[in-house]
Amino acid sequence: MRAITFDISPMRWAMSKLIGRAYQGIYLSRLGGLRLIETDIPKLPNGDWVLCKTRIGGICGTDLNTIFMNQHPASMIQSFVSFPMMLGHENVATIVEVGSSVENFKPAQRVIVDPPHSCQTRNINPPCRMCQQGKISSCENFDRGDIPPSLALGYNNFTAGSWSEYFIAHKGQMITLPDEIDDEQAILIDPLACSLHTVLQALPSDDENILVFGAGIIALGVILAIRALGINANITATVRYPFQAELAKQCGADNIVFWSNKQKSSSISKLAKITNARSLKSRFGLKFLRGGFDKLYDCTGRIAGLVDALRLLRAGGTAIIAGTPQLGLVDITAAWFNELNIIGTTGRAVETLPNEQSPKHNYQHIIEFIMNGKIDTTFLPVALFHQSEYRSALSQLRNRAKFHIVKAAFDFRNNDNVNHNL
Repeated sequence: MRAITFDISPMRWAMSKLIGRAYQGIYLSRLGGLRLIETDIPKLPNGDWVLCKTRIGGICGTDLNTIFMNQHPASMIQSFVSFPMMLGHENVATIVEVGSSVENFKPAQRVIVDPPHSCQTRNINPPCRMCQQGKISSCENFDRGDIPPSLALGYNNFTAGSWSEYFIAHKGQMITLPDEIDDEQAILIDPLACSLHTVLQALPSDDENILVFGAGIIALGVILAIRALGINANITATVRYPFQAELAKQCGADNIVFWSNKQKSSSISKLAKITNARSLKSRFGLKFLRGGFDKLYDCTGRIAGLVDALRLLRAGGTAIIAGTPQLGLVDITAAWFNELNIIGTTGRAVETLPNEQSPKHNYQHIIEFIMNGKIDTTFLPVALFHQSEYRSALSQLRNRAKFHIVKAAFDFRNNDNVNHNL
């Protein structure tokens, strides 16, 4: 089979970062860490595992941060990764083979696989405190148990990933898809589940002013999740491009404010009016709000975005970090001076929705929202690419202003029938 992998030495990482200041194409060249390789179809390690054939493999912002080397090379995450990584964790797949202990799944079933290699996947009993709480994406045992160190599907060299033609998964990772949800909708379930988890960590109230900072799929998913939960908070979304503004409105945002480095000053003034806050300026021209938003969901995945976001919260407000962190310097003056609450969120979880009694995986919550019409995904564009077009797919994602991409994915269903209109 063919798989897309990523691996890079410390010396090549440093060289790529240096050259990348002038030439972004370095990251997708032979000097970067990406490779399309021929490799063996992975084998089932034991009877609890399943072989899946990829239908669609989604491209996540975390993947982009890895490929374009925006994370610190000595990040703690490196302790839970095995190289060369066989990339891809967002997925829609068909079961090909099931292990001897698998009872609830069978070949030809269409599934989505929750990526984390948590305690259940590793046969660790009793599970860690985070897994007991249903927060499997924050498992404390990613380096222990029956399988090698691995954060998740797409972050190791033994399961393959959803940018490969095949991958393997533990039976506890899989959720069956209803026929009513097509593949293009289903590939959005993972990011929307992450957005729902983000919202549930700091649930807004109807009378609060909420700022969704960023306009990617996670940000749009946060807006959709707040509305699907029946919350009537006043939602403001920051966007960079007109197509993002239209999508944010369709998702349920009340206010749209365009945000860029060139227009930051005027944007902050507009945000001040929305919240009846004061827009102030420091001695050297740095603008910030006094007053501001009650809760802010930072979905930018950028250090500069997080620093800007913290200055837009009221004293005692809450910042929820949903974007994958990057390299950079952080000014935390606003967090200290305003006694802000800062919450980090990652992945998906098994959680109970407000006014419900039983916990379910966030995938199942999103499936139910789609099925009962509380979330509409049909207006969210998914750009499909051949696996061999990976450089083009990643380049277009980095140029959203031109290509208007919200979600991109590799289509393995029929390599001769992929939409090339984007």
